[in-house]
This record gives sequence, C-alpha cells and structure tokens, in this order.
Amino acid sequence: MSVKQLPNGTWYYRFQYVKRSYRKEGFRTKREAEEAVIVKKAEVQRTETYSPGYDDRLKLKDLADIFYKEYVLPYKRSWKGDRAIIRLIKDFFGEKRIKDITPRDVDAFRQYVPETVKGKSQPKSSQSTVNRYHAELKAIINWGKKKRLCQGENPAWGVEMAKVEKARVRFLSPDEEKRLTPIVAKDSRLWPFYVMGLHTGMRVSEICAIRVKDVIPHPTPMVFVAHSKSKRSRYVPLSETAARLLIERCQGKDPEVRVLDQVNRETVSQWFKDTCEEAQVKDFTFHCLRHSFTSYMLSRGVPIYKVSKMLGHSTVLTTEQHYGHMDRNVLSEEIHHIDSIISTPNLERMLREEKPEAVNKAVNAVNRDHGPTYDSTQN
Repeated sequence: MSVKQLPNGTWYYRFQYVKRSYRKEGFRTKREAEEAVIVKKAEVQRTETYSPGYDDRLKLKDLADIFYKEYVLPYKRSWKGDRAIIRLIKDFFGEKRIKDITPRDVDAFRQYVPETVKGKSQPKSSQSTVNRYHAELKAIINWGKKKRLCQGENPAWGVEMAKVEKARVRFLSPDEEKRLTPIVAKDSRLWPFYVMGLHTGMRVSEICAIRVKDVIPHPTPMVFVAHSKSKRSRYVPLSETAARLLIERCQGKDPEVRVLDQVNRETVSQWFKDTCEEAQVKDFTFHCLRHSFTSYMLSRGVPIYKVSKMLGHSTVLTTEQHYGHMDRNVLSEEIHHIDSIISTPNLERMLREEKPEAVNKAVNAVNRDHGPTYDSTQN
C-alpha cells in the first residue's frame, strides 16, 4: 500500500490502477491515509467493474483490504481474528491477481498455514484452523464477486476442506465438581463468574458484558444478553443463586456499569485455568461450564428446544449436533416398549439361578418358530 509521509509531517497515498494514478495529501496520521486509500480503491474498482472498460487486474490483497474495511469491521464482532487471517492471506498470495489464482495455489496455501500458524498447545495448527483460513479465503472472493469487483470461478471452491472429527464435549463430573467448587469459592474474583457459567450456560464474554440495566429481577429473574455469537439477543433465566448474586451487585450502581469486575474474558479464563490446575481437574476450560450446564439440563429431562433457547443457539439443530447424545428423552425413555414386543417367561429368575439348561429351554420356547435354537454355554 503506497502510503508515505511528507516533510511537513502529513501523510499521503498514491497508487495506480489500470494505467491511471491516484494521489491525495493532507492526512494527519498514517492510519487515516491507509483507511482513505482503501475506500478510494474500492470506488475506483467499482467504477471500472461497471464500466465497459472493466479490467480484471484486481489483486487478492487489495480485495482483502476492501473486504475487511467494508464487511468485517462493520458487521463482524470477531474482526480481530479476521484481521490476523487476512494478514496471512495477503502475505502468502502477495501480488497475485485473483484471475491467476488456481486450486493448486489454494492447496499450497493450506499447506502453508500449519507451518506458519502455531496451535495453542502444539507447534502446528490443527486442521480445524486450516479450514478456517480456507473458509476466509473463500469468503473474500465470494464477497468480491457479489460486489462485482471480480468475476469467474472461485478457486477456493475447487479444494476440499479436511474432515475433522467432532470435538469431545467435556463436562464437569460430580467428583470434579466437589473438588473444584470449594477452591473457586475461596477466590472472590472468580466465584461470581463461576456461578454464572455453571448456573446459566452463558459464555464468558457474555458474562463479562452484563450491565446493571441488563439484570431483570421481576417478575422472573432474568438477564438480557444484547450481543451473542449468533448475533441475536436473548433473555437468560436465572437460578436463585445466580439471581441473588447479580441483584446484590446491582444495588446503587449506574445502569450502564458492568455488574461484575471490569475484567476481560482472557483474564477470567486464566484465573479459571489456574484454579482447575489446583483442583487437579484436567483438560477443563471455562467454556466447559457451558457444556456442564447443558448436560445437567438435558439429563434431568429439560426439552432440548428449551435448552437451545437458553444457550442462544441460532437453531435447535446446533444444540442437537453438539449435545443430542445427552438428551435422555430421545431414546432412554422409549426402550421400555420392547417389553411389550418380546416375552421371556421366567428368564430373569433362571439367570439368577445360573442354570444354562433352563435358560436355553426358556429362550428356545420363545423362538420355537422364529429362529435358531440358543445355547448359553457356547461362546
């Protein structure tokens, strides 16, 4: 990006597009000039796209800048993560034009990501991370086609993403809860976050963002979540413990003030990690409290569609995909119907008496005209 500083301290940009130069001076900071050049490039490229003299020399790095400025920043809360991914995409593809990118280049990019991006606990990133970078590349080019900034096939579509096994859902067992809760209770900073996570299933970022005006004590204690991962607001019911904790902390505070301590999610996650190590609860993060809340609700017969609303999932299908196996109402309560289909007279008593001959006789009586004979003495 051609952004430079003049002797008088101001900044200017200069770039060339389709044999025409563009320049503007008078910017007070470098960032201001960089933002202005992104907007100008978008304007120029749109003009060239819709005009008869359209030129397909658009570079991927320029499209990525426009995508970030016009789509990521205004509409995505995860803009910081997108910024890092876009930076890597620009570094890899460099000056390459979109029309020159092939599926083989995308394959090479997928191999480049794990060698460059480090994982959380290993030197290389996982295939899930590679898929995320691949999806961002695909989204950039698709957005460019939608805005008529580029044309042709999206080369990222020609490369399959890696199949990744579903992550194991980790939840707090009763024994672990008995070890962990007393230790957390000693930490006055962490305790309210722990209660909210375990009693509501809210994400740590949502808990940190609760303001006084979001707490609704009457008629039913609830907390309003204005911004969630699914981009939908929701009301989360509060247990008696969670409601008392929040309402007490709201007394006498300004409605716009955050209820809990002015800390970010990274700090809370680190506090919780240290506490789990002390309690010897392995491979457990703060987000696993959300899994624990869900497993407790489903194991006690709460309908999955209600749990889905509590969690703030966009659809109940998302809840079923991650937690469907925990819903005891799905299969366990229906298995008793088998008793009305198959009858095994006196079989239970015979099994207790451990008489193989009697067992064989009872089972074969049931299967006399419906299948082979049964011998319990055989392996």
